[in-house]
Amino acid sequence: MPYDTLKLAHVGGVSWITLDRPPVNAVTVQLLEELLHALDTLEGRNQTRCIVRAGAGTKAFCAGADLSASAGSQAHGNNRFRALGRAALDRVETHPKPVFGALRGWCIAGGLAQALETRWAELNDASQDCQEGKAAFREKRTPVFKGL
Repeated sequence: MPYDTLKLAHVGGVSWITLDRPPVNAVTVQLLEELLHALDTLEGRNQTRCIVRAGAGTKAFCAGADLSASAGSQAHGNNRFRALGRAALDRVETHPKPVFGALRGWCIAGGLAQALETRWAELNDASQDCQEGKAAFREKRTPVFKGL
């Protein structure tokens, strides 16, 4: 399946899932659906020994939900978006293959939740410019995904 919002690449036994929604890799329903599909596909791929998740560019691993005018209605208050977000986090957490995070730039709101579900802390693989943000708390918004 070709993906529009992420890239899937394989290097030896490592499969890379890169969120690819410039400039900040904001999450949409489509991205969550594609992420779930990619994780399911990699579970059945015998050559994949582990999975690394990354964000395209240097500005953000993931800035959470896309709140732009064109996609904002998909985020807060949308039950499908919430269900897919929770399913993606649960899938990463319970995936039979280890899922690591190559974190660079901002990890905000749902992006922080995604980062926390990967095994980046075990490897201390976050780059020097990795920034965690909890804007949902500061702005008194209800987090869309679990974990924040």
